[in-house]
Amino acid sequence: MESIRPRGREFVIGLLLAAVTLAAYWPARNFDFVDYDDQDYVKDNAFVRSGLNKTSVEWAFQQSHSGNWHPLTWASLMFDCQFFGEKKNPADRLFNVQAGPMHVHNALLHAANAALFFWVLRRMTGAVWASAFAAALFAWHPLRVESVAWVTERKDVLSTLFWLLTMGAWLRYTERRSAWRYGLALLMFALGLMSKSMLVTLPCVLVLLDFWPLKRWPAKVPPPPPPKSKKKNALPPAPVAEAPTGVPWKWLVLEKIPFFALIVAVSVWTLHTQRSGGAMTFGDSLPMKHRLLNGLVAYAEYLRKFFWPDDLAVFYPHPGQWPAARIAVAATVLVLISALAVWQRRARPHLLLGWLWYLGTLVPVIGIIQVGGQAWADRYTYVPMLGIVVALAWELAIWVQRLRVPTGVIGVLAAIALAACLAATVAQLRHWQNTFSLFSHALDVTKNNHRAHKGVADVYRDEGKNVEADRHYEEAIRIKPTFLGARVNYGMALVNQKKFDAAAFQFRVAVQINPNNPEAHNNLAAVLEMTGKHPEAIQEYRKAIELRPNYPTAINNLNKLLARQPKSAAKP
Repeated sequence: MESIRPRGREFVIGLLLAAVTLAAYWPARNFDFVDYDDQDYVKDNAFVRSGLNKTSVEWAFQQSHSGNWHPLTWASLMFDCQFFGEKKNPADRLFNVQAGPMHVHNALLHAANAALFFWVLRRMTGAVWASAFAAALFAWHPLRVESVAWVTERKDVLSTLFWLLTMGAWLRYTERRSAWRYGLALLMFALGLMSKSMLVTLPCVLVLLDFWPLKRWPAKVPPPPPPKSKKKNALPPAPVAEAPTGVPWKWLVLEKIPFFALIVAVSVWTLHTQRSGGAMTFGDSLPMKHRLLNGLVAYAEYLRKFFWPDDLAVFYPHPGQWPAARIAVAATVLVLISALAVWQRRARPHLLLGWLWYLGTLVPVIGIIQVGGQAWADRYTYVPMLGIVVALAWELAIWVQRLRVPTGVIGVLAAIALAACLAATVAQLRHWQNTFSLFSHALDVTKNNHRAHKGVADVYRDEGKNVEADRHYEEAIRIKPTFLGARVNYGMALVNQKKFDAAAFQFRVAVQINPNNPEAHNNLAAVLEMTGKHPEAIQEYRKAIELRPNYPTAINNLNKLLARQPKSAAKP
């Protein structure tokens, strides 16, 4: 009976973690999609909205979309459409799906991650309350809101589920090595990579876990000192070699090779899809020096937001260059923490594990390979902060023991800290109700945020509030004149206002910014057609079709225009 009680207690703690996490995010069931990648992932994605079928599943595994290849993420979104979407009549090919069920799905996955993280930590370390505190701090921190409340970030919560399952399977393998246990860990890792390629850092974390808490790294333990002989002039005992412990280095390296082989394949494919999808356009124009320095600042900024998350936003504009003082402060912080972790590696191995976990898992998204125009993003901390909360929880446990703090006091202080996190999470969650609340909050807590101005302008445009929409579009363009999305949407707003010359100007600039954008050429052609400039319109329609041969809108517009032209003008 005594052996059952600890397991029952751990099960209850895990369920409690999951239940509180789900309750915190339950309001998201009434949230809408946001006009920030949710269109590409669900609203305007015909494959996803068609549900689970042969064609859509083949597309998910064979094609990349939005600069990513993550077929299991697509499949999970298709699942939501299939089982929670509706069709007005049986002849409809696409499901009409609401955002609510998808938000609940994200919250369920996050709650499962909270419980699973606790159980894996408890099994690895034997520490119940430190594991529970680490899991709660991870799950209830407001930095998690972006990954959970954003339908597009299904890939975060889903891939981390497989990350934690890989850790659990790896633990079972280290307890008793067998082919099927090893194969299970490798399978979970492969499924995680098919959910999000950021899991390429997981094998490195497995190496860290071998260091602590699994203690599989080879080491030598000195033998106990021999008993002192009472005889005078007795010969000293023969030297005894130090006893080896752990797993030989050779085996520790060999058993990771299949994991790293998967990393190479997925990394090459991900870089190819992101570059071909245009996600790296901004990074290509940013010198490597500035990318590295921004990464340095980002490491420090994520830590600041962990301890003081007062200005969280969906988009943080990249400044291009940072002041020297900001870079110096960030570098000093990182060097001091790194030195402390290395210095205390024997007495406090959790510090080195947590710090290297944090540094290493952020490498794919720290900006060395710049994807998008943000300086950093809250969603990128979902996995890296697992290392920080482990280091913090175990360090606090050491100080609690040293200071001999009463158990009741510890419980009250922990409850206050976690309650503060929950309150901040609930407050941050409200900003994700819809597109307007999301981007208007971003404008409140950031400066020169061109993308937030565009998001607010789009909402005003759809509501017919032209004056407010134009003001925000113009501000977005002032901040970033090469912002293609603002130029195109502002042009469309001007068309609705019958300001065709002003719209044509915005579309001409958009074509200059990106001559290979078929939508910009089609929009320009449409405005030229409205103003009677048919020869130029025909040229722009043909350019759009040249860039995208299967462009039904441009093809239809061109055919209608050619049908109204004299035969001499209609020749291709």
